[in-house]
Amino acid sequence: MGPRKSAGARALNLDFAIERGIRRKQPGFFFLKKFVRCPRIDLSFFVVKVPASFVWVLAPIAKFRLNRVALLGPALFAVSVVAADQFGHRPHPVAPARELVSAGTYRTTGRDVRLRRPAAAAFQGMVQAARREGLSLIPISGHRTLAYQRGLFQRAIRRYGSEAKAARWVAPPGHSEHHTGWTLDLGDGDRPATDIDTAFENTPVFAWLVKNAAAHGFELSFPKGNPQGVNYEPWHWRFVGDADARGVFHPD
Repeated sequence: MGPRKSAGARALNLDFAIERGIRRKQPGFFFLKKFVRCPRIDLSFFVVKVPASFVWVLAPIAKFRLNRVALLGPALFAVSVVAADQFGHRPHPVAPARELVSAGTYRTTGRDVRLRRPAAAAFQGMVQAARREGLSLIPISGHRTLAYQRGLFQRAIRRYGSEAKAARWVAPPGHSEHHTGWTLDLGDGDRPATDIDTAFENTPVFAWLVKNAAAHGFELSFPKGNPQGVNYEPWHWRFVGDADARGVFHPD
């Protein structure tokens, strides 16, 4: 990746990538790392503090290119944005729409629940397996856009009074597992009153999931006492049945 002449200065293509590895050092901020190479000066490394609201724009993009950044000298830059965890929620990229397919609809609402293709296929297999045992496993919510998650989070802030309290129930935008296309909320088709409620743990469908979900590549995202400190969500399950999906949630 080399420089190009532009208006008497140098312009470069900069590659940005969301990475993990730096802990948030101050609430409300994440850190921009910049590593500069130039044949005329020594290597330098510095960290720039940037408002965390920028994460809402950058976090859903695993890689993107910013063109024509004017520089005064023939330098090469490698820049990475490191998005911090927010209230226990890890940053997650938003799945491209082209990689999503329908996994079913939510009850009679007509709302299409969309997942990445491998997750959708595994979920449909799980639905069929549950049906053979007389159970109705249904999808409630799958992939969510950044804008949709932002709306959910803002409503939660109004309801619970602060971002920290809201995040116990709803992930901040850019930090929801639903962005990835690997995660969905599940329900018992015969017990609509338990949708998105801890009472779901008392349903036959939940009991079946505890015994059988792993065989279909799914795991409970937020069990009781989870290390992220997120409230227990018996309805929230993520697909980890292939290398790509597992790498998102278990990178180490």
